[in-house]
Amino acid sequence: MTELEFYEDYITYQQWRLENGKISKGKFSLLKISEPEYLKFIKRLEEEELFNEKVVEIIRVETRDSKINEIISSNTDKEMDNFFDEFDI
Repeated sequence: MTELEFYEDYITYQQWRLENGKISKGKFSLLKISEPEYLKFIKRLEEEELFNEKVVEIIRVETRDSKINEIISSNTDKEMDNFFDEFDI
């Protein structure tokens, strides 16, 4: 299923639901491999404008947060390298 066109968006949406207490970890695990649920997701994306907007916003926020975390972690690594360089460690 991972090669399906919107699978990553589907998983991002399901992770958001898990993090917000809308589904359990067990249900999340089942949803990851459920083609009928994936197809329902795609149908809702196509037919329900509000749902589509919500999913787009969830993905936008997740992408933004991921980029911020990458920047912070890369800056932290550089700062640590610079710190150790100052002391010739």
